[in-house]
Amino acid sequence: MYSRRRLDWVGGLCIVLACSAARAADMGTAFTYQGFLENPVGTPVSGVNCDFRFGLWDAAAGGNQKGTSPQTVLAVPVDAGVFAAAIDFADGAIDGTARWLEIDV
Repeated sequence: MYSRRRLDWVGGLCIVLACSAARAADMGTAFTYQGFLENPVGTPVSGVNCDFRFGLWDAAAGGNQKGTSPQTVLAVPVDAGVFAAAIDFADGAIDGTARWLEIDV
């Protein structure tokens, strides 16, 4: 009887681990950057499409670009200053160490 309970417990643990592994699918390397864009006079940009270039760096000044950098995203809609752009710097670009994002419009 003792070994039967133990097998039930081990079997239940295997089911839980299998379900957890099924939910822990690879998320990939892409992410969405959301930002706010203002004109030089301080008013929100609105009703236009803008081209953006994103660079990923390993230092605030100087440093080296990381991953597939720079990334260019064309014709991004900007409404009331708000925009969103999908970026993918590829594997290894974001590895837990500090990174800086450079954005050109």
